[in-house]
Amino acid sequence: MIQTINETIDRLEDGLKTFTESQQETSALFDSEKRFYDVRSWKALERVSEKTLETELEHLKKMEQAFSVIQTEAEAVLLMRLLHGSKARLMQLAVQGGN
Repeated sequence: MIQTINETIDRLEDGLKTFTESQQETSALFDSEKRFYDVRSWKALERVSEKTLETELEHLKKMEQAFSVIQTEAEAVLLMRLLHGSKARLMQLAVQGGN
């Protein structure tokens, strides 16, 4: 489950980075926030319940579907913020030992 979450996040991040590379300011914002919320390094996610991880994965998959239709930088920034919010929620769950 954690690997699937990480793979989904990677796909979203790769797509967003490609979309925003032409926009220097957005690209710098993306890079700095990506480093802060690096889910792969959170061993504590193993303590989070499967049901909670499934809920987060569904949320990420909805974002991935939304990514397929974005057309503007503003939409990319909004999706980037949603992704970082989801990663922050995962971080919080990991710290709390999440249920």
